Amino acid sequence: MKERFDPRRLRLTFLVGLLLLCSSVSAAEPAGRRAGKYPLIAGTWQEWDGIFVHVAQHQDRFVATCTYRNDDNAEVHWRTEGTISEDGDITANLVHTRPDSYKPQTRTAKLDAEGKTIAGHAAWDDGGHDFTWTLKEPSGESMSLDRHAFVPPHGKCLLLVGQDNRSIDDYVAATGTVPGGVMVYTGVHDFGNVADFDYLLRKYPRCAFQIGLYMVDSLDRVNNGECDDNIRRLGEWIKSSHRPVYLRVGYEFDFPANKYEPGKYVNAFRHVRDRLDDQGATNVAYVWHSCAAGSPRIDDWYPGDGYVDWVAISFFAQPVGQVVPVAEYARRHGKPLMIAESTPYGLGTGKGQESWDRWFAPVFGFIDKYHVKAFCYIDWRWESQPMFKGQGWGDCRIEANDLVKSRWLETTGSERFLKSSKGLYKQLGYRE
Repeated sequence: MKERFDPRRLRLTFLVGLLLLCSSVSAAEPAGRRAGKYPLIAGTWQEWDGIFVHVAQHQDRFVATCTYRNDDNAEVHWRTEGTISEDGDITANLVHTRPDSYKPQTRTAKLDAEGKTIAGHAAWDDGGHDFTWTLKEPSGESMSLDRHAFVPPHGKCLLLVGQDNRSIDDYVAATGTVPGGVMVYTGVHDFGNVADFDYLLRKYPRCAFQIGLYMVDSLDRVNNGECDDNIRRLGEWIKSSHRPVYLRVGYEFDFPANKYEPGKYVNAFRHVRDRLDDQGATNVAYVWHSCAAGSPRIDDWYPGDGYVDWVAISFFAQPVGQVVPVAEYARRHGKPLMIAESTPYGLGTGKGQESWDRWFAPVFGFIDKYHVKAFCYIDWRWESQPMFKGQGWGDCRIEANDLVKSRWLETTGSERFLKSSKGLYKQLGYRE
């Protein structure tokens, strides 16, 4: 007898098939974290005992950094850039920045289905080894992996004022304008002045920060790792600031009184940047700051193009001819130029037109000629500061003289000078 068609059986067969299809698709999907359609591997991984790898990721691209000490107790730092496929296949190129005698590697690996283990092979010219990374602390996807130096657009110059809370507040109150950035200081030996930092964060939410990192008498401690906890705290603060930060590492490296031995200074600069890179601090640009007072062989202090984002100078009372060589050095290395500290030493603002003609006009002329991208002015009554009293600095407050104040506001009020605004961070290339 011919079987009678039953539509209920057809519906049942369809539902069973649909369930089987869904379960097979589900089984094929990796169980780990995802960054869109790509597996998410951002976080901290362990390769061997005591060796931790820090990974930042945006879509299919990732950057990994690692710092450790080898069997000879020498510091090793490497950086790798690579991609991960939708199926968890990883390819990357690894380069050692310290020591540079280590050979570059090509790495291929596979992420397991749970997203907790990466296993693969590292190869170089005449050797290689297998490796395994185990996930220790996951983190989220980064907005971007591109490191920015936060350089203003063509024809623009970021205006910053310092160098303590009171002087910045007084400047803003007297001029009715908020600069594009504020200047502050801390030490690698103590990470002090954090309360001042936090005050300025709250008071000026649309300002960049320029931080002078004092390292006098601390180079050995930085290089042997004694200051790593303070560097970590600085990195956490920078990351939590959510704004562009310009970090002057061991500022005025060539000022004789600082006694920075070139080799130790270079290693300390690199150590600070390596540590902050390991933390994933991407909102910081690294500034190499010369006192620009005619120091011979500044190249001896240079950490390398891969470590320096900006070249900077001080502009006080020295002849312009002593400043020009550093500006030319920045040009040769393709780095933006910053006037990181400036004030009319020994002249002040009290002489009005003479102060303008002898100091301010030459400085703005230098900014024009050498395409200075950031101008940091110290708006201080220096004699009121105990550590500078009696040294001849004078009263350099813009607001202390009506003519200087008027000319200053006219000059810095042009479209060239970037001040605090809703669109400032976008102009600097910072993604919020």
